[in-house]
Amino acid sequence: MLLKSLPDFQYCLTAAGNRVFAAHEKAGEYILMPDSLALARPDGKNRACRLTLVRGRSPKLAPDPHGLLECMPGLHYPWEEALQSIRKLRPGAVLRPAGFSRCSIFLELPDGKRVSGELNGIHFLFHESSFELKLSEEAACMAKSLQENGLNGVSGVAEVVLEGVSPRLPVKVRFDSRKLLAGIENFSGKGQGIGRPEILKFFSQPPEYLPLEISGKLKEGTLELNPWLFAETLADRFIYRFGTQLSSGIKGSFEWDLSVPCRVFRSYVLPLRTFEAPGKATSCRELVVPAFRTEPMQVKVSADLPFRIYGLFALGVTLRVPPYREKAAGFRNPWN
Repeated sequence: MLLKSLPDFQYCLTAAGNRVFAAHEKAGEYILMPDSLALARPDGKNRACRLTLVRGRSPKLAPDPHGLLECMPGLHYPWEEALQSIRKLRPGAVLRPAGFSRCSIFLELPDGKRVSGELNGIHFLFHESSFELKLSEEAACMAKSLQENGLNGVSGVAEVVLEGVSPRLPVKVRFDSRKLLAGIENFSGKGQGIGRPEILKFFSQPPEYLPLEISGKLKEGTLELNPWLFAETLADRFIYRFGTQLSSGIKGSFEWDLSVPCRVFRSYVLPLRTFEAPGKATSCRELVVPAFRTEPMQVKVSADLPFRIYGLFALGVTLRVPPYREKAAGFRNPWN
């Protein structure tokens, strides 16, 4: 498992009010988190945000009327302030932007309706990345009325998932998965879906209240460690192994050596900045989907074969109908 250069969650600094992580096993290199995300990033003549109204040729034909909101996002990094702050602590430090494995957008329209979508083609700076939100017919009509103002009436947040290395601690933990999952479920008071805050709060309890066997650096019966760091380490590994959907079907005994580096994922919430360049960064178009036949069709094959063929068990034919993939059909008793 390649962990070098990933953000090291054990070494987190604050520069210009932003999180900065040290690169794992790469001295002098740091990773800067963005402070916000803008959905409309004007790029010359290209439209950064586009609304498409989709409908069929008539109300009785598919698809149902809806809208597609496509945006070009851009992350904002406070480069100068962060670099000055980090070099006061670490002269000669190199700063690079954080990259994300996933990013979800949650928008709230002025009437209170909420829509969400996920970014596609994520890169370090979201270059040439885009995301698409499917809107109901009512929400699409509202978005159309707002697009002349650059969608300024829309608010929301972005949830990004950062891949990194979990903190290391000189201890080992043993537990029964059913007891641990039941303990988290009872503590949170939720059935299945829980979030990282609830899991982190559960592991922040005193060690004697946790359904764990802890061995390692102990001092007078208590951990000689930072309790919050201990909770973050367990929360990282728990979510990576079990996820956030509690399931009683996961059974077995586990032993984790927390001193070994582990690849994990953490979620962070970024505020959405006001849409840039009102009236110039958005466009609207209408798309009418043509009707097409979907009912079964009979295909007759004339193979010019003898009435009775000896030694032939089955006969097949391949149909090529663009733009669909090839379909192979087999026929038993070809003389019938």
